[in-house]
Amino acid sequence: MVRAVQTAQIFHGHGEGQGDDKDNIGIYCQEVDRTLLAEVLHDKTSPLILPG
Repeated sequence: MVRAVQTAQIFHGHGEGQGDDKDNIGIYCQEVDRTLLAEVLHDKTSPLILPG
């Protein structure tokens, strides 16, 4: 007796989930903002210039 075996294939980094990138970038920028304000800038009001 021979049984058929079903296997599921999982591909990482393809297809669904691409819309999450913008959300993750927003969360990252908010965390950078909070960290800079809390640990570096404190109560300073001078502008922060980041080269890009």
